[in-house]
Amino acid sequence: MPGWDFHVKHSISDKKHALEISKALDIDPLQLFSHHQWRKMTHQPHIAILIGYAINGKKGAVDAMRHLLHDLMYNPMIAAIEAERRRREGIDVEEISGEEE
Repeated sequence: MPGWDFHVKHSISDKKHALEISKALDIDPLQLFSHHQWRKMTHQPHIAILIGYAINGKKGAVDAMRHLLHDLMYNPMIAAIEAERRRREGIDVEEISGEEE
């Protein structure tokens, strides 16, 4: 997934607010949910817009939607590139996840 620096660079908010928005969308501050569960919840457009708006008004709402769009566009490409790299290097996905028997 694109890093926070990428999201901050492509935001209309100031850097401080842009970073807060990205962190709020990607990290559960109370650690009640797994990363996957948190992202599944916060990466819904209506939730993301509310989070962004709460942090920096209209600019924050726009930045939150940009964050979602960037993730939707780039995550599949990054995953495909990473899978191809692992295939070329002969790395078994099970080795990475620790599910090796």
